[in-house]
Amino acid sequence: MATWWLSFELKHMIYRSVRWAYRLMRGRRGAGTTGEDENLDPEIERILRLAAEIDPAISWTAHSYSKLQAWHARDDGYVEVLEAALAEMGSNPAALVLAPWVGVGGADTVALNYALALAESPGFEGRTTIVGTFLQERTVHERIPGNVKYVHLWDRWLELPPEVRRRLLAQFIVWADPSVVISVNCFHLTESLTEYNRQISTGRRVFTTLFAFDRIGFGLPVNPITDDSQRQWLDSTAGVITDNTATARLVEDILALPKDRVLVHRQPVTKQETALPRGTRAYNNEYFSALNPFRLLWPHRLDEEKQPEALILIADELRRRQIPAVIDVWGQRVMSDEGDGLIDRLEHAGVRYRGPYTGGLAALDTYDYHALLLTSKSEGLPLVLVEALLRGLPVISAAVGGVPDLIRNGETGLLVPHAYAAEEFADAIRSLMADLLLRRRIIECGYERARSCHSWSSFVAVVGEDIVAGSRR
Repeated sequence: MATWWLSFELKHMIYRSVRWAYRLMRGRRGAGTTGEDENLDPEIERILRLAAEIDPAISWTAHSYSKLQAWHARDDGYVEVLEAALAEMGSNPAALVLAPWVGVGGADTVALNYALALAESPGFEGRTTIVGTFLQERTVHERIPGNVKYVHLWDRWLELPPEVRRRLLAQFIVWADPSVVISVNCFHLTESLTEYNRQISTGRRVFTTLFAFDRIGFGLPVNPITDDSQRQWLDSTAGVITDNTATARLVEDILALPKDRVLVHRQPVTKQETALPRGTRAYNNEYFSALNPFRLLWPHRLDEEKQPEALILIADELRRRQIPAVIDVWGQRVMSDEGDGLIDRLEHAGVRYRGPYTGGLAALDTYDYHALLLTSKSEGLPLVLVEALLRGLPVISAAVGGVPDLIRNGETGLLVPHAYAAEEFADAIRSLMADLLLRRRIIECGYERARSCHSWSSFVAVVGEDIVAGSRR
């Protein structure tokens, strides 16, 4: 029977009926079933017969329905990942702090700082969750406090296409429905905001962090927030958080954000306030020799950003001047393709690699050292410097990023122009060795600045003013 004379609506009804019958039949047989089925459901048989009488073109399909392959969408784990994260978090969260993981680095401490400060704020007690999105094995669960939940998205979510991950994370936040979202270097949330900023930001305040620009190639600045110029989503956020005035000025300029939406939060390294230790070698040793050298601590990860190669030049300059000083390197070897080559070159120059450590400077015997070195290419405001000053260890640092916010040359520490200024580093080291009164004054002033600007109480106060006050429901 020809069907050219049938209207579109009637044809649509016919084909829709056949599809409905096929789906019903497929549900009874199960996916992938083949072979003849003599026990055809009477209702299905009636619908197929009626449809074939209207348009015989479907007769062979109806006759061979049991041999048709049933297609099912592949289970990519989307729903499983989403439901597991929501179930683990529980209902009614007030704040989400998103980070790639919570390990032992400075950014990890920052994530914990915000989670703890929020968890202790009215309306957020017991309703604050840290959400990890990347490399779960790097999370140190012992660092998660008891009053903060920790949820890590299942690894399977990383296998999803990027556009699907963006949608999943946005859906997770919308369904969780917190009043505050803080991203601490969480590039997954940055990616999601480029496409779903309206959905994520509606009804809640979203904050992102930008502490520093990493450097690639011959010094080119990069950061997930500025990459690819996808910045329209920033208009939907409550603010960009940094920890130093140098980065704050760059953010205002580069991202064209008003000053009231660029927030400078001085980060603490501990909740407890401790007295300045004055029984250290840095505070008391006056005379140095080859048998009793001036001991320098370099406690950073070994990668291009921290520029450990600069230590070779510094060690060579110290040896050339016959300054009795030694450099100890502590830190994780990461992001390096050269294997043991760097370690060999450091040791050949007299720089001792002591191994990795976790737990901040408290894990090292800092009382046995006389000063700390920083040779980074770029920085925000490294928390290791705050920790050093609180432990009575003077700092000699390259004047990069937000470091001058804390280290004021000749007052709270000593600054040199850049990491490879070996002569200036040697001059600074010799001045601390030669003048005990200068060293003690720097130790006292450095401790007082770190204590006053980076205390837990001052941090909680600024979080309450900038984040909590406008976020309660």
